[in-house]
Amino acid sequence: GLNSAYQQQAKGFKWGSIVNTTVMALLAVAFLVLSYLGRLPLESGEYYRPWLAFTAFAFWALLAYLAIHCKTLEAKISCYTMMPMGLFLLFWAIIPNLSINSKMPASFIDELKPYITVKTILAADHPSTMSALNWYLQRDDVYLLNSKGELEYGLSYPDAADRYIERQQLANFIQTKQQRSAVLIFMRGVPLPVAQLPKITRHFKRGRFSAFYFAKRGSHD
Repeated sequence: GLNSAYQQQAKGFKWGSIVNTTVMALLAVAFLVLSYLGRLPLESGEYYRPWLAFTAFAFWALLAYLAIHCKTLEAKISCYTMMPMGLFLLFWAIIPNLSINSKMPASFIDELKPYITVKTILAADHPSTMSALNWYLQRDDVYLLNSKGELEYGLSYPDAADRYIERQQLANFIQTKQQRSAVLIFMRGVPLPVAQLPKITRHFKRGRFSAFYFAKRGSHD
């Protein structure tokens, strides 16, 4: 009875531990190999993240290996309980900046701030990116292009219609605004028809976000 049930449970734990040991050990090594090959979406200062991932998965694999050799069911359960702890503790530090910035553009907008003054003309490709500029830069004069989204009704009013730029009008819009100020276009995952536009002064990219800066005519920026 009880002995037979224990043996069946112990056998299940053993095979589960073998699978966990193998999979987690392979993941630990894979992170280091991919990092060495430059296949991970990491910035230059994030060299430590693959090692943190290696530590978390190696810790999991080690406890799974110990669980194979534990003599009691309670010891095996204890090992299983502690396996994810390394990943839980280090997960926040393993996530690359590119992944974070693809959802939270605050740090990217901070990078753009030296190029933005109160006179800089701002345009965004979607209501969400427009809202990001409005919020982080405390501006309410951002132009919209590509997608009107939930702002379509508001932009239908005559006094707001000029806040939306049709794609075929973008080149003329930039050239006109460049006469008196710099222009910055903030995009999220939507390609900009670069070949049809005036010369880009600077191009910034962070994850899915891109920014195209067009200096004021006659400026040496």
